[in-house]
Amino acid sequence: MSSFLHGNGFVKFQSLDGLHNGSDMVQSSYFNKKYRIQNSFTNFTKSELFFTNPTSKKINFKIGKNRYSLENNCSILIDVSKQEDISIISKSMFLRPIIFNYKDDFYDVYHA
Repeated sequence: MSSFLHGNGFVKFQSLDGLHNGSDMVQSSYFNKKYRIQNSFTNFTKSELFFTNPTSKKINFKIGKNRYSLENNCSILIDVSKQEDISIISKSMFLRPIIFNYKDDFYDVYHA
């Protein structure tokens, strides 16, 4: 049985000449953004969302009724096993997690 890995996300950058670097590629909005994951996790043994914050500011977000804060340059792994509808609400643009799904000896990793 095969397992897969796919993902991408905004992180830190450095100019080609090496003189400039930064981490605030991901911007925030005055308005909340809602990102709905178009997949059901009910058939998996376990499902997790992995968020990273590559910015210099704290990111606040909500999944269902749960609120989370992610300090700058930190990451968090959130268990969302057996949830059918998952929406992420935040003022941060492009706050999309890497998703880990497990079922027996199979696992699937992909970006949302």
